Amino acid sequence: MFIFNPEIKKLDIEIEEIVALFRSANDMQVALPARSAQRSSGFLCCYKVEEKREIVAVFQLQDENDLGFYSWDQGAVSQQESRAVLEEGLGFFEAMGFMMGDLELDNFDIEQSREQWESFPLKKGLVPRPKQERSRKKSDAGDSMPPDGLQAMSGKAGNEEPSAAEEPRELTPYQKCQHQRLELCQKLGRLLASF
Repeated sequence: MFIFNPEIKKLDIEIEEIVALFRSANDMQVALPARSAQRSSGFLCCYKVEEKREIVAVFQLQDENDLGFYSWDQGAVSQQESRAVLEEGLGFFEAMGFMMGDLELDNFDIEQSREQWESFPLKKGLVPRPKQERSRKKSDAGDSMPPDGLQAMSGKAGNEEPSAAEEPRELTPYQKCQHQRLELCQKLGRLLASF
C-alpha cells in the first residue's frame, strides 16, 4: 500500500538509477492530506537503492506548484517484488482516473534520457506557491478557461498592455499546455464530425 510521505521533496537520483518511470497522460482533481483539492498530474518512479528497488508515486499539484510523494509502506523491495509493486502503483493512479504511460527511458540514449529526466520536477523539486497567491489566482481565474486562454494567462488580452500594478505570474504546467489541449479537442471534434 502507498502511504503519504511529506518528508520527501524531490528525488535526488541520477538517470542510471531509474528502473521504470511512468507519467500520466491526463490531469485529475485530487485532494492529498493537508492540501486543498486541485488538479494534478502523476508520476510513478522505480529506482535502485543498492540491491533493492524503491517505488514512489508522485503528484504534481498545479495550484500549489508543489509535489506530493507517496512511498511503498514496506520500503525498498527486491527486484522480483518490484514488478508487483509497480502494478499496485499503476492501479493506485488508475483508480483515481489517471491514464499512466511508460516513458520507456531505456529506449533512448543516455544523454536524451538524462535530459528528459532532468526536465521533470521530480529531480529538482518545485518552489511552492504562497497561499495568498493561490487564492488570488483561483478568484481571478475561476474554474473556466477564458475564450482566448493563452493570451489571458500571459496577461495580454488583445492589444492591451499590462498595467504597472500587475505583477507577472508564473504559469503552471497545466496552464502552459491548455492552449494546445483546446486546439487538439477542436481538431478531434472536427474529425469526428466528418464521419
